[in-house]
Amino acid sequence: MRIRRFSPGYAILTLAFVILTVSLGFWQLDRAEQKTALIEMYRDRGKTTVPLESVIGDWENNRYRRVEAQGSFLTDKQIFLENQVHRGQVGYHAYVPFRTGNGDTVLVNTGWQKALRDKTDIANGQVRIEGLLRPPPEVGIRLGNLDQTTFERPYRTPYMDIDWIGKRLDLQPVPFVLLLAGNGEGAVGDDWSPVRMPPETHRGYAFTWFSLAFALLVMFLIYGFKKE
Repeated sequence: MRIRRFSPGYAILTLAFVILTVSLGFWQLDRAEQKTALIEMYRDRGKTTVPLESVIGDWENNRYRRVEAQGSFLTDKQIFLENQVHRGQVGYHAYVPFRTGNGDTVLVNTGWQKALRDKTDIANGQVRIEGLLRPPPEVGIRLGNLDQTTFERPYRTPYMDIDWIGKRLDLQPVPFVLLLAGNGEGAVGDDWSPVRMPPETHRGYAFTWFSLAFALLVMFLIYGFKKE
């Protein structure tokens, strides 16, 4: 006659993995809620346009707001962010400093381009622009040293460091950037999203983790007792 004996080691191992997978599931649900709130804030703040000078002093609480500014582009100080993917192709995001009427300088993302060359379609003189206010692009793993980049035009950078760019271009830019909006195909601020992974994807991952936890429990009930 076979007697089933409880396996403490298998039970502890199963419990540890169930706790881990359930925790990851709830973490994904929390990320989904955060992304949903961020998208709602982004959509709400994009409904109206406000003057840049009205939010520049409190920009962190006004991120993703649509702003307008009057001034001129400094076309001789363009700088290009490397390794930017657009529709499956690798290229550059062109940042052109914009000097407002109040004397503030902000880096404006004027769009993606495949070739490394200065933009020639930038308006000269006094112009009015609209843009989406956002923090500088986030940096994952920093590869290379900024000081190893060349000092010849067209200027380029592997990642956005506002202070370093300011020193390199002899400027004092504000600590955020604008995504140019309302300017046709190059208007990066019109189709940009504050999230790369939508909330639905996080919920899908959460379902996967919860399913795995359930499967582990079922396996424990089937194989968690030794036969003698």
